[in-house]
Amino acid sequence: MGVKQWVRAMLVLAALPSSAFALGLGDIRLNSPLNAPLDAEIDLVNATPEELTSLRVQLASRETFARYGLEWPAFLSSVTLTRDKNGAGRDVLRVRSSEAITEPFVTLLVDANWGRGRLVREYTLLLDPPVFAPTPAPAPTVQAPATAAARSGNVSRPAAAAPSVSPDPAPVSSPATSSAASGEGGSYPFVVARRSRASPVRSPRARASRPSR
Repeated sequence: MGVKQWVRAMLVLAALPSSAFALGLGDIRLNSPLNAPLDAEIDLVNATPEELTSLRVQLASRETFARYGLEWPAFLSSVTLTRDKNGAGRDVLRVRSSEAITEPFVTLLVDANWGRGRLVREYTLLLDPPVFAPTPAPAPTVQAPATAAARSGNVSRPAAAAPSVSPDPAPVSSPATSSAASGEGGSYPFVVARRSRASPVRSPRARASRPSR
């Protein structure tokens, strides 16, 4: 790099505002579901050791929330912010609460102060319900092994009840044929009755006598 290029680069850096290299609040990552204590972390961007030493972070006051047109839910009183390092060794802010969060939407105003500046940033969180493992299906019912009688093919069945037979009603003979039925030869009553019937009597027609001429 020539002297002219180096001077030009230094002039560009000098023209940039000092806030371009100041401490910043990065993205937030949510680690807790709905109906559970809040657990999230915010990245600290461009933070120098000196800035981290003088850094003071907290939720904004109620007046600041009102200035931004935001409500202050009661559960925000249990929210705390502390500086920590994540699993990758980066500086983060831990956002936690001692109370369970029952609202699906949570809005936070984080107020960061350090020796060279101050920053207020708004975060909106969407808390999803917890995901439960599906209930395992019940095991299929196993039938008991067949008995010895069933295996041999001999199945015992209850004896069928014999059909009840009602006795035939005794024939009723008329007084006129009772004497004939008791005669010799063992004639059947209905035959005797048929023979004992009198033939119909026809009344003779009266003939009108004609007068003699």
